Amino acid sequence: MRRRVHFTEQAGRFRDYLPVDDRKALLHVVDRIVEDPHGPDTHLAYRNDDATRSVWVDGLMVHYLVTPSAVVIVDVDIYDADRGFNTV
Repeated sequence: MRRRVHFTEQAGRFRDYLPVDDRKALLHVVDRIVEDPHGPDTHLAYRNDDATRSVWVDGLMVHYLVTPSAVVIVDVDIYDADRGFNTV
């Protein structure tokens, strides 16, 4: 069974305002998350919460919730100092 994908309002707005290439990269990561939300590249966002997970891929950070029928994208951010995006 393939899970549905939902974006919170904040994550959806971020997705919609991204430049086209970044949006494609984000949607590629989201597709990978949907295929295997507990995959080897993902990790728990909190130690005491099995549903909230996150993944980092090439400066792209995605926090998401896993339910039996859906993946909810909670937060998305890009860390790229050269282009003026958030830096850690």
